[in-house]
Amino acid sequence: MNLSSDPSQIFMRNWDIYQKIIRENYMKHKELGERVQYYLSELSIQTPLNILDIGCGDAHQIAGQLKELPVNAYTGYDLSAQAIEFAKQHIPSPIKAKFNIGHMEELIKDDEDTYNLIYSSFAIHHLIDQQKQTIINDCFNKLEQTGLFILIDIKRLPGQSISDYQLSYADWIKSDWHALTKEEQIAIIDHLSTCDIPVETKTYTEFANKAGFTLLEEFEVDTRHTLLVFSKN
Repeated sequence: MNLSSDPSQIFMRNWDIYQKIIRENYMKHKELGERVQYYLSELSIQTPLNILDIGCGDAHQIAGQLKELPVNAYTGYDLSAQAIEFAKQHIPSPIKAKFNIGHMEELIKDDEDTYNLIYSSFAIHHLIDQQKQTIINDCFNKLEQTGLFILIDIKRLPGQSISDYQLSYADWIKSDWHALTKEEQIAIIDHLSTCDIPVETKTYTEFANKAGFTLLEEFEVDTRHTLLVFSKN
């Protein structure tokens, strides 16, 4: 989850908060990462990985997951130039890495490469629903046959409105995120109130089915975060 409504300063302004969230595992990065690792490992047995990371941020988590795997190339998209400077340091040096700065929904349309793994963690919920469908279509087109599309994101409960989601998530932050100061909590709540447009898990699945994907797994790590794994068969 990006933590500022100013995209050009999302990463640097909120770096300390971001690190606290990961360290405290509020958004289940640990469990989600472990499940992703399974799919990365299984796919890499068949062929070296050629990865597109949509909304890569500092790429810290996925960089750690790639250290022992065969990787041909890694491409990261992000809106923050500062985040990408960190990502360049995190991706292991033997991997051929390149980064593109800009809006993910625009970058993917201009990308002439194809990939056998497309990965996106806590990024696509910033798009309106039509843009979500479009970028998932674009992911399908950029993915090689038998490749995987791994999507991690926040989610709304069935029938839950955006306003109810925002209130529920904000109440949870205020009651349970004790490692953050009140000011840090307010910053996150302000972001989710102005920038987050989550959908129900079934909506992502419907978008992916329309694009041509097959659902391999729906990993509901808790009531607020989800991992979806799709294949292109």
